[in-house]
Amino acid sequence: MSRIAHEEGLDCLADALTAEDGPDDLAALVEKQLPERPVADPAHPRYRVLGYAYWFRTGFGSEAMRAVSGQEDAVESLFELADEDLVESTEEYSGTLGGLARRRFHVPVNALVTARRAAERFGTWQQGRRADHAAYYLRFARQQITALSTREQWTALLALCSESDNLEAALTYLLDVGSDADVTEALKTLLPIWNRYKPAHGARNLLAAVLDRHLTTSSAELEPLKVVLADTFARRGESETAGTLLDEIASSGASARVRGLSAVASNPEEGVAHLHAALAAAQDSGPVFADTALDLGWAEYFAARADAAMCHVRLALTDATLRGDDLTAGRALLAMSVFVAAVGEEATALGYFERATAKLRRTGNRVLVSELAELAGSCLVRGVAARAANTARMLGACYVWLTPEHYCGESSVADREYEIAALIGDEEYTALFREGACSTPFEVLGLLARCRFGGDPPGVIADGGPPRTVAAPVSPHRDGTDGRAAETHLTVRELEVARLVAEGLTNRQVARRLGISQWTAVNHLRQVMRKLECTSRVQVAGWIHASAGSAEGGG
Repeated sequence: MSRIAHEEGLDCLADALTAEDGPDDLAALVEKQLPERPVADPAHPRYRVLGYAYWFRTGFGSEAMRAVSGQEDAVESLFELADEDLVESTEEYSGTLGGLARRRFHVPVNALVTARRAAERFGTWQQGRRADHAAYYLRFARQQITALSTREQWTALLALCSESDNLEAALTYLLDVGSDADVTEALKTLLPIWNRYKPAHGARNLLAAVLDRHLTTSSAELEPLKVVLADTFARRGESETAGTLLDEIASSGASARVRGLSAVASNPEEGVAHLHAALAAAQDSGPVFADTALDLGWAEYFAARADAAMCHVRLALTDATLRGDDLTAGRALLAMSVFVAAVGEEATALGYFERATAKLRRTGNRVLVSELAELAGSCLVRGVAARAANTARMLGACYVWLTPEHYCGESSVADREYEIAALIGDEEYTALFREGACSTPFEVLGLLARCRFGGDPPGVIADGGPPRTVAAPVSPHRDGTDGRAAETHLTVRELEVARLVAEGLTNRQVARRLGISQWTAVNHLRQVMRKLECTSRVQVAGWIHASAGSAEGGG
């Protein structure tokens, strides 16, 4: 959306998007403002290629178009369409079966209507072609897996980031029409990728949809999926949701690692113990060893063991550097920057930060911004609102630091912006984003350094600006006020889930009582906990009981 606004002008897009009677589909909205463009011969084969191009909403490479359309002359058609301004050709990266290509095509917004008409005329998105699309991108993903932990990592990450939306589209198609075996096979390809490069919001929703589907595959085959999801939630501080998934997983090194992450914020000693067990189960080198050592370093830091924290992070850095793993090395250097900043060594901390960002830049700005945003909003910062506020500041700082030209068009950034704005509100997000834009990413990371050893982060950014209070729903368990105002922010279903949790029901029992899947019940509980700023089921129950008491007292 930001790219469309940047290239086509805000006025046109705003007029379409704010139409009161407009449908949800972007092309239909734009159609109200931009008529179909006349073409000389609508039946010409090149317009069939335009019809295929319509379905690649975030762009595609020439190899992908040939594979999906089945037309050997697809590239020539694309350049002919570019001459008609119906397709744009840029020097952005596209993923290929061989790695990367410095050529990417996409349909500009003022040609979307024409492209959609071509898609309708030629029937380009029939099941067979959708299957070809999914098959091509899953084959492409398998080609990148090995390189993710080697010196070719930057190529693989750039390729995967370029095609992340197409990979999600492939899994979506299989969820819609594929067999359980097809979905399971696709997960075997995608999970190792999303385990190394944390899945974006859209991918997480897809993985959750897989759990909701009740696959007939064995529980053992679904365990890697649950580990990846639990790991993601644990890093975001959603230990309750992570714990629900972990309860369904057999004990293993991977699950011990995620259990450790889930426990760090509430019980650092327990978290350290789980992570020590996970490190012992890992091999002496390799990505699993390095990632576990890095997580253990953060846990030791949170448990106020500075020397042990630095020791384990250095282990991760050494192993990653020897393997040419810039992603893990960059993460380790960011951790070291926070650790030394916590003891007041600003110059040394800045040096580590600059080394970290230099390594992460090799893998592309998308990865760099994503890693900084993930760290700023990690479970090391206590409280949902505080994590969201810190992430908003970091995104603002990155916007200025990278310049808008490099910041725009990154779907992972827009994805995170949407997620945070939905959590704290557009107005609050904008204010915090602007606040962060007055700082550098290094200064925003100062918040993490100042929450060292389990302390709560201060409400100011590193330049000493005035404290900010992040808006949060009223919650009797925190301030003793009437909770009925907060109750109005919960949907009817969320309130039902909260009341059943207060009765002591498990997630499985809640799901059975309401006639929904267990994962849907978990998602409702997540929303309840976010809105009420609760960190456990006990606090949700406390809120329900306090709210009921307030209602009786006021009646």
